[in-house]
Amino acid sequence: MTAGNSDCPTFAQLSTGGQLLAWTIRHLVDVSNHRGSMAPMVQRTFDMVGSPGIPILIHEWLSTIAAAAKRPVLVNVVNGVKLLDDERRLVGSVGNLQRNRHRAASSSLSPIVRSDVMDLALNQASLLARLFAEKSLRCGFAASGNHSIVHPSSRHASVTLH
Repeated sequence: MTAGNSDCPTFAQLSTGGQLLAWTIRHLVDVSNHRGSMAPMVQRTFDMVGSPGIPILIHEWLSTIAAAAKRPVLVNVVNGVKLLDDERRLVGSVGNLQRNRHRAASSSLSPIVRSDVMDLALNQASLLARLFAEKSLRCGFAASGNHSIVHPSSRHASVTLH
């Protein structure tokens, strides 16, 4: 699997909150695929932000999505430069909910989440949106000039959410 073509948005184009969410998703999927426990670095990061419960909520949200996925959900490697379509959908759904755009959030997730579980996935994403917003972390694309919070890699690979 590859990260896609050069028209893909990059990780650095996300807002700081969007980068933090995508980075956490990537870490949790990577850990899950390697049968490990939650990455200590992820937990420490959210402890420093003052929201220690967020990683568990993201893990629960991803578990719901994995169980209700219409197809495999692709997530880039932790330090990947490109933002895969499914990552854009996940981050976008939370960002749309931060802006009270519920229909857009549902549309973001509809290609990957079955309709019978959509309400649960959106409720979980709404809680994440609120918690990120409480820390002034907007999830979406940055207006301009944002710096990446991770060191990018030119490695083109992806992992699948199970």
